[in-house]
Formats: sequence, C-alpha cells, structure tokens
Amino acid sequence: MAHAEGDTKSTGAYFSSALFSVGLAALAAAAIMNWQRSWMAFLFMGSDQFAFLIPAISVAFIGITLHSLCYAYFRGTLEISHANILQMVNMGVVPLLVFSVWRTTVEEVMYALGICWVTGSLIAMLFIPTRHTIASMVPAIKQLLRYGLPRVPGDFAMMGFLALPVTLVAHLSGVREAGYAAFGISVLTAIGSVFTPVGVVLLPQASRLVAKGALQEFKRNTLHLLKLGTGLALLITLAGEILAGPLITLYLGPEFFGMVGIFRIVILAALPYATYILLRNVIDAVHVRPVNMFNILISFAIFLGSSLAVQAVSGGLMHVLVSFVVGISALGILSGWETRKIFSGAEPA
Repeated sequence: MAHAEGDTKSTGAYFSSALFSVGLAALAAAAIMNWQRSWMAFLFMGSDQFAFLIPAISVAFIGITLHSLCYAYFRGTLEISHANILQMVNMGVVPLLVFSVWRTTVEEVMYALGICWVTGSLIAMLFIPTRHTIASMVPAIKQLLRYGLPRVPGDFAMMGFLALPVTLVAHLSGVREAGYAAFGISVLTAIGSVFTPVGVVLLPQASRLVAKGALQEFKRNTLHLLKLGTGLALLITLAGEILAGPLITLYLGPEFFGMVGIFRIVILAALPYATYILLRNVIDAVHVRPVNMFNILISFAIFLGSSLAVQAVSGGLMHVLVSFVVGISALGILSGWETRKIFSGAEPA
C-alpha cells in the first residue's frame, strides 16, 4: 500500500488482488475442511465427534479472512478511523451480541459469528475500490506474491504458536482443558492488540527515517516507544499476577476460579510478546529479507522442543503453557537482539 499511497486506483488494485488471491485460498481451505470433516475435527479438537462443527467453523473462517483483508487495507492506506470502526464492530460488538443472543449450541454461535463477520466485511468493502479486471490485477498480484511469499512461513509459524498449544492440550487432556488454554492465550492476544496499532504509524515513519539516513532519530524514537510499551506490559503482567483471582471470578464467574493458575502462567508472556509486536515493525522497516520470519521459526522450534521435552516427563495443560511462554520469551529476546544490532550500526540486509 505504501508504494501506491495517494493513488486510489493502485491501492484498490492491491486490495482486489489480495481479495482474489486470499479469497481463492480461503475457499479452497474451507472446501478441504468440509471434505475431511472427521480428520479436521480430530486434528484441531482431539476427536472426530466434533465433525459437525466444521461447516460452522468454515463460515467463521471465511468471515475472519474477509475482515482481515479489509482491516489491512484501511491500515495500509492510513484510514485509521475506518480500521478502528471495523475492528470495534467485528471483534468487539459482534462477539458480545452473538454470545448474548445465541446461547443454545456452539454450532449456532460459530455460524452467527461467521455470518456477522462476512456481513460487516462486505459493508466495509463499499468504502474500498474493488472494480478491477483480472488483467489489471496481474502486476499487483505478482508484487504481492514477491514480497509476501518469503514471509508466509513466519506467518504460519506465528499462527501455530497461538493455535498449537490448544490443539496439544485437546489431545493430551481433553476439550474442556483446551478451552481453558484457549482462554489464556486469548488474554495474551488481547494484551498484544493494545500494542498492535502502534505499527500503523511506526512502520511508515521508520521506513521514512531509514530512507533519509536519520538513524539517530530513528533510534531515539524507537527506544522511547519501547520504554513506554515495555513499561505498560510490565504493569499489565504485575496486575494480572496479583489480581488474577478477582479478575477470573468477575469475568467468568466463581465456578471458573480453577483457571487462575493458567492465567498467571500465560500472562508471563505479555512482556516478551509486547516487545516482539513493538519491534517487528522496526525490523521490517530496515531489512528487506524476512528477519522476523527467521526469529519466529527459531522461537517456534524452541516451543516445540520444550513441549516434546516436558511431554516425555509429564505431559499436561500446564506443561504445554510453560513451553508456550518459553517460546514467546525467546521471540521477544530475538527481536530485541536484532534491534540492538540495527542500532549498533549493522548494515541493513
């Protein structure tokens, strides 16, 4: 989007190209999921008896894909108000509304979420120029693939980071415990969402300063932002550790007080996760090659290795979550190390 800034036709072509490419991939994935329902249910939920949920999950998957594309467009064109409204409606209002109205079955909830996300995204597309022919989209598709494909392994690894702990727990301890793990990780991603919008401004600003050769200003701004961000993350971590019991009781009810231990383990990853979110934009602004991808893959390998190690001794919910925190901590450390190299005068690759 930055390359086409100010050119509505070009930015629209980028979105249409992404919609075409990602949309086809999402539809293909949904088709495969429904073709192999039993296997998919066993893979993600630990039992093929949940195969009936796959069609509803497919609808939700398509909805969240469309939402992500629209949100990315608004962020890329710096239409921050549109991006925030879309995010607030689809990720804030819709879940609250759905969980308030549909309380019968998980299947109905997933269908309702998916339909609402698709509807919200289609409304958002009314504000995006999408009328382009396939021929006019070819150059944009090639450019998107050229820049995006090298980073795909890292994106998948990051998705695995956030999804695999739940899958492992589902296989080791059951669906109920997997739900507990999912709640813990959702708390972490919610904390991360506090820092994610920083990248909307930081990445283009960092790219501009690097292009001008203003490395000292770039360093000063980044360090100032990092101090504020890590300070906030540390406060969140301390507050979470101290107030875990009251927070769980207030949010979920006293019957879920047993999740306090899970909450306290996962929230330990808040500081390194916030560090990664803040610094990934700095790294992307300086490096052409996908350095973040390498950091994610290394950290993901550490998570897998530590998970296998603890499973050999005594597998279970807590052990998987500890391995998850170790992996996320490694990611934060690697991001900080790479940023230190950048600011010490290392040449951009």
